[in-house]
Amino acid sequence: MTVSSKKGERAPAAPAGPVPITLDPVTAAELHRFNQYLELQEERDRRERALKKAEADKDQAAAAVRDLERDSTASKETKAQAEQAYKDAVANLAAVKEGKVPDGEARAAADDDDDAGTEPSETEPAEAEPAAESGA
Repeated sequence: MTVSSKKGERAPAAPAGPVPITLDPVTAAELHRFNQYLELQEERDRRERALKKAEADKDQAAAAVRDLERDSTASKETKAQAEQAYKDAVANLAAVKEGKVPDGEARAAADDDDDAGTEPSETEPAEAEPAAESGA
């Protein structure tokens, strides 16, 4: 930024748009490698969050089953539903540990990422949801 010596003069304006940068092949390769590293790190973080969420869901379902077993007024249907929810949570946890994250879990993790202040995803459905909500 240039400092002017006369009162009332302005410094030259910044360029209107991004200026293309040419990189030498070594720097371009290192930049590409660094970007790959960031993508792998984000994927690892997503998997860790999904695993923690699946473990918490399983623990919550197990607590619900224990509470219903102690409750003498709980119906058999309610107990069966809680047991099924626990079995589903265990199956989901096993799937997450194997690296098979169901679509619902991946979208929930992406929603959590958006809430955490990260950049929005590049998919169109995520962009279309706020428009649908404002119209309702």
